[in-house]
Amino acid sequence: MQHVNPHQVDPIEADKYVMRDDDSNIERAPHTSAPQRPGLKKIIQLFCLSLDHLSSGQFNIKMPLSRYTSINMLIAKYNSILDILSENHKKQLSFEKSLQEARRTAEQASVSKSRFLANMSHEIRTPINGIIGIARMLEDSPLSPDQKENVSILMDSSIFLSSLINDILDLSKIEAGKLEIENVLFQLDEVIELVKNTISFSAQRKRIRIFTENTSSIDTFLFGDHLRIRQILINLLGNAIKFTPEGGDISLHILTVEKSERVARIKFVVTDNGIGISDDNQKKIFAPFEQGDASTTRKYGGTGLGLSICKKLVELMGGKIGVTSTVGQGSKFWFELPIILGPAAENILPSIDRSAMDLVSFIREKEISILLAEDNPINQIVIKALMKKYSLMVDVVENGIQAIEAVGSGKYHIIFMDCQMPEMDGFEATKHIRNHPDVSISRIPIIALTANAMKGDKELCIKSGMNGFVGKPIDTGEFENVLRTILNPAPCPLPEAP
Repeated sequence: MQHVNPHQVDPIEADKYVMRDDDSNIERAPHTSAPQRPGLKKIIQLFCLSLDHLSSGQFNIKMPLSRYTSINMLIAKYNSILDILSENHKKQLSFEKSLQEARRTAEQASVSKSRFLANMSHEIRTPINGIIGIARMLEDSPLSPDQKENVSILMDSSIFLSSLINDILDLSKIEAGKLEIENVLFQLDEVIELVKNTISFSAQRKRIRIFTENTSSIDTFLFGDHLRIRQILINLLGNAIKFTPEGGDISLHILTVEKSERVARIKFVVTDNGIGISDDNQKKIFAPFEQGDASTTRKYGGTGLGLSICKKLVELMGGKIGVTSTVGQGSKFWFELPIILGPAAENILPSIDRSAMDLVSFIREKEISILLAEDNPINQIVIKALMKKYSLMVDVVENGIQAIEAVGSGKYHIIFMDCQMPEMDGFEATKHIRNHPDVSISRIPIIALTANAMKGDKELCIKSGMNGFVGKPIDTGEFENVLRTILNPAPCPLPEAP
């Protein structure tokens, strides 16, 4: 049967046909030469076929005109709708293709941004590590009062720059949704002790007394992200030191708000007698780049990122944060966190009190020998000086190939491995060492010592076979904690988080 193109025949042209009630007795009008058109049964069959194609996304099966004027008007409208759907479908496909291209472009830009931040982090942190290290070495040497003041300024500036880089990287990771909260076993008392050690230098320089009170009654291990908890506490206490006048007092109080069989809600409260914050400014200080007012920024410095990051970290861990303050009297910052309770301490720790152990005496007794793989000459000097403070014997190599050759002597107890080195990086060198046929060599503890600080860097170090991770600039407390962990491991494996 020859069909009439619906785009060439207007529904009104159906009047060319003499329409009768009996479908079998249709006469063709004498003034038309149009071919015979399908009857109602055929139209219904074609319509069902067109609908089947339409449901599968095909819009090219159109209806021919029938013998009935009224039906032809519907057919013409249906074909017109098909044209519209077909055009919209083409636009949708084009739009989806554009979206896919835009997504690929955005993903590539995100990867490039992450790579850029990682590279910039490494390139900036490496010289900062050297500056801070040399400044610390100068502090320990005989200096005139003027020289001590100059070194103090150098130290303050370097630490501020380091914290600024950390804040920018953290904010970038949080906004990209790439900051993950860990769930590992830790002791609350150890976290508090590390925090006190970290801020003690700044507090002593302003003759500020730090009081800590732990009434949480938590005598078990905990499961959570102790590094982020420590970061929040250091930020809050650092702000308290910044805004408290010389000779002032600051307190850290830890208490249990609520406790069940498996979870404790622990509250941390930092109180100072500093300049205080007005009611209006309290409402905005947790927003990014916000501080109390412009005069605060001019007088005390800072970017306004710290409290914003604290808020985001607390919320990521399922907690809440707040502040109460009176201008001229001081401030009280607090945050609450739900933390999973772990096993009792006596079931995990060895009988030796590790916190009381004389680490240096232990190192001297065992004659602990370190292999340092580091290509930067300044960092070599700084890290060697730090290690010699702990009476560690240190040999230095400049790349992964030299590290593999040196470790073959079998004389080293720990390897501190920089990740980015010429000729062979730390990751590849670690894999070679782990595949060494001598078990005593393949199992040597390897600690990543690197300026990389982006998401996945720590995981990449562990995946390559390393046992730990110490970032640059080196935090003395973190370095010492790693030494204690490696040299005095627990006699039984730590349990997994529930």
